[in-house]
Amino acid sequence: MISEIEFAARNTTSKLIAVTGTNGKTTTTSLCYDILKKAGLEVRLVGNIGQSFAKAVATDPAPYYAIEVSSFQLDNCYSFAPDVAILCNITPDHLDRYKFSETLYAESKFRIAQNQRHDQFFIYCQDDELTELYIPKNIDAKVLTFSIEEKVDEGAWLNNDELTITINNKNTFNMNVQQLGLQGLHNTYNSMAAAIMGNVLNIKNEVVRNSLLSFENIEHRLENVATIGGVKYVNDSKATNVNSAWYALESADEPVIWIAGGVDKGNDYAKIKDLVRKKVRMIICLGENNLKIHQAFAGDVEMIMNTTSAYDAVTAAYRMAKKGDTVLLSPACASFDLFDSYEDRGRQFKAAVKITLNHAGFNKYFKGDRLIWLCIIFLSLIGVAGVYSATGSLAFALKGGDTEYYLLKHTVFVVVGFIIMYFCQMMDYRYFSRIAQLLLILSFILLPITLLLGDDTNDATRRLTILGISFQTSDLAKVSLIMYISRYLSKKQDKTHEFSTLWPILACIVVICLMIAPENLSTRLSSFCNLFFTPLFGTY
Repeated sequence: MISEIEFAARNTTSKLIAVTGTNGKTTTTSLCYDILKKAGLEVRLVGNIGQSFAKAVATDPAPYYAIEVSSFQLDNCYSFAPDVAILCNITPDHLDRYKFSETLYAESKFRIAQNQRHDQFFIYCQDDELTELYIPKNIDAKVLTFSIEEKVDEGAWLNNDELTITINNKNTFNMNVQQLGLQGLHNTYNSMAAAIMGNVLNIKNEVVRNSLLSFENIEHRLENVATIGGVKYVNDSKATNVNSAWYALESADEPVIWIAGGVDKGNDYAKIKDLVRKKVRMIICLGENNLKIHQAFAGDVEMIMNTTSAYDAVTAAYRMAKKGDTVLLSPACASFDLFDSYEDRGRQFKAAVKITLNHAGFNKYFKGDRLIWLCIIFLSLIGVAGVYSATGSLAFALKGGDTEYYLLKHTVFVVVGFIIMYFCQMMDYRYFSRIAQLLLILSFILLPITLLLGDDTNDATRRLTILGISFQTSDLAKVSLIMYISRYLSKKQDKTHEFSTLWPILACIVVICLMIAPENLSTRLSSFCNLFFTPLFGTY
């Protein structure tokens, strides 16, 4: 059995420019295609990037082909010998196909050069450790390298900020990296590889420079989607492994809200822990099983939360983002748990961002969860009706025939509560996280003081008066516990199904409820029921 790439190559005499690598091959192939096209050459963009190479040879032949080649396609190639072969990098990926052997995976990538002749070219990244480790010694093609870390003898390197190509001891091309249309460390590498290709095929420097200057990112690869309220949304759905996500995070200059997750392919997140700690503010998991991400980055970011749709992920990011942040979809995982493909994932992300953009004016003044607000309003209306029904006759007897006294009083409290809720939901959640522990400690202090020195109301010691202000300390305890439970669960999401995680917070709830005056039984029971079940249901 032979691969489609092998079959097509056997049936054409055209110039073949083939690109492989774990990351960057799509962008590099597209850059090579763009350079050749701008040079006025008839070229087809084929292979793993989209159109079938064999179909193009059979129905739409051309003198040049820019071919993206995956390791799967190289596995069944036996005589395939591209005129220019580019290996972008090698990082562990798809290891399940290669018996979980890094060596076998690397050997598959190097099949791109195994049949090349001395008049052909093999281009690779000199900075890539695994490429340097596994490169065969018997490559017949002329070898050219690219590096940003040191000067190379033959290939591309950085001279300060100048992308320089040296061939036969002569500098044949120079361009300032700040002029590159694709910015970021990884894109500098991609641009270097494509520029070498143009140079060895004798494409004019002006053409190569113009292509590198004007080229824009492909869809789903660090694609700028929109900027909403000073927050940038970037679609990097094509990042299906840790190394791709590393490049995306490395390119971010602003604090990042990172949307990650999906089908794990044996990811080793240790490689990016330092970068995440430095660049990422919070992580929004987008996948069915996010345990590994929680375990890898617990304590490295402010918050990790779970979502199961692109819309939920974008909505959560919008609510948490601050002006100057970047919301980055760079999953580091495959997409097949929740989406049809990485393209489907990227398009759903962009659609969700578009919906958010369309509602940006409204959302600027309202960031709360609409469903929760509707539930609260509905329950409050029931409460108002209940108060009126239960207190009408009492108000008539005590308030001179005014049956609506308690109704109006309760309605005022509800309206004031809604106003406070509105301003609270517009505040930075980190503020509540900071004061939650302080308020809980304060509750532990005030509740026993209330039992000893508090004021009696309806035969129960409920209230405490401080500096002329009387308040019910059990209410403060309930609010502080809800805030603390939220903070606790957000930090322990990877372990919330374990009793060892839940028992401290459950014990805290029991102690708080026991410190509420025994005579105040209704408050005790309602507080216990509400607070005890919150962490249990909050884990799902």
